[in-house]
Amino acid sequence: MTQDQADAAAAEKKADWIEEMLERARQGDRSVLPAIREALESPDLTEALGNLARRVQAALVESAAGGNLAMSEAMNKKLDGMRAELSGPDPTPVERQLVERVVVCWLVVHEAELRAALAAKVAPEQGPYWEKRIDRAHKRHLSAIKMLATVRKLALPAVRVNVARK
Repeated sequence: MTQDQADAAAAEKKADWIEEMLERARQGDRSVLPAIREALESPDLTEALGNLARRVQAALVESAAGGNLAMSEAMNKKLDGMRAELSGPDPTPVERQLVERVVVCWLVVHEAELRAALAAKVAPEQGPYWEKRIDRAHKRHLSAIKMLATVRKLALPAVRVNVARK
């Protein structure tokens, strides 16, 4: 067995163990809490399980994609690209949170627009509902963008220009 095969087997065994622990935790088995706490020392696992914004994103993408894996992958790639573009090279913790909010709000706006377009064909009487939903989502999106811009503006160091004549 090569080193790569051994590493892959070890990773698969660890993933199976984590999945078993998570399933037992979902069922309320408190005896797995020490093992779960130890596993959560891994920042990657903590991020995967604890980042609710990403879980919201996953649920919205799954719903919007309707089981189409290509669409789901494309949407996630688009959202990851937006997140990277908005974050910039060295975001602060607050900026990272606001970027997550901007990205999720963008997704909610466009998911609502998509649902409204689809509903218009079969249930045109639902138009006012969808318009309100889209408007509320759009306001939240703009609010998140504004807050991100405000935080960035406040974080910039003041620049003093001294234009004195000699």
